Amino acid sequence: MEATDNILTATEWKLMECLWEKHPRTGREAVEFMEKSAHWSRSTTLTMLRRMSEKGVIECAEEGGIKVYSPLIRREDAATRETDDFLGRVYKGSVSMMMSAITKKQGLSREEMLAQFKRAILAKPSCHGELSHTSRSQAGRNMNQIGG
Repeated sequence: MEATDNILTATEWKLMECLWEKHPRTGREAVEFMEKSAHWSRSTTLTMLRRMSEKGVIECAEEGGIKVYSPLIRREDAATRETDDFLGRVYKGSVSMMMSAITKKQGLSREEMLAQFKRAILAKPSCHGELSHTSRSQAGRNMNQIGG
């Protein structure tokens, strides 16, 4: 299984944030970071580093006899994978169902909601390449139809 196929647990996300912030990190640096940020013990951090290395989401290398750790997946790729998983699991792949739930919870006005949808739809995707001209045109027409 490739590292990009792995879904990170909430606990793994905490440690990945440590490594995305600065890498490589020594085991000692990771322990100190996690003690301060998450109140983890030394053994918890070292166990998580070992397990995540075995899982293939981080790399453990030795430099001068000291173990150093680096992420094997980019934060953006992990976030995209998590988003896709969440969207499929919770909203059956429907972005509109998700946005409806978010806007109801946040109490956005119709104008605020339309402005956010328009920005999201017309924004240049960072990880998946350009939207086709046809997709952008259709998105613009859809926004105009609903009052954007």
